[in-house]
Amino acid sequence: MANSDKDLIISCLGKTGKLIHEYANGIDDTPVKSIYEADPIKSVGNGMTFKRNLQGLSDITISVNTLSDTVATRLRKYGFKCSTIQVSIKDPNFKTISRQKPLPSPTYLAKEISQQALELIKGSWKLNAPIRALTITGSNLVSADEEAEQISLFSDYNNNERKRQEQLETAIDKIRQKYGTNAISFGSVINNCLGIAEPTDED
Repeated sequence: MANSDKDLIISCLGKTGKLIHEYANGIDDTPVKSIYEADPIKSVGNGMTFKRNLQGLSDITISVNTLSDTVATRLRKYGFKCSTIQVSIKDPNFKTISRQKPLPSPTYLAKEISQQALELIKGSWKLNAPIRALTITGSNLVSADEEAEQISLFSDYNNNERKRQEQLETAIDKIRQKYGTNAISFGSVINNCLGIAEPTDED
């Protein structure tokens, strides 16, 4: 391969042929990466297969709130906000649908993530249809330190209320860091029959 006609390989395999010929000749300008160097985070998500099928808005809301809480906690831990929310739903027959939507502004708040996720589910799923597994993912990440967030006219609450929500969820992070991830949780999660444990920030 190294001694073959480069143009002939390219004519047969296109750009892939060029790469193969270069690799065969030891030509590669890709930067060397340490095995200890972590891949950049492109999305943050959490999913769960439930002890029993979700059935109805109450079950779905409990699950969405719990998953969104974990996603938001991880986003804050990594120093990111997400600009897009994706929901993946798997039914008992293992058929899966995925829906996503851009957010009015980037967020790392569980309240905002769960609101958008519930809207996606309500718009794409019959609420009385059983759900076997559910995954919520935040993508199109931006640094949480960026100040270039635009105020949306369609926001559910104003900036002052959003600031209070940030303070609340950050306070919850600190409680969990000090006393453990199960130190504080949703009341609806306690002793539930869906197999949902208290939120955790473990990867």
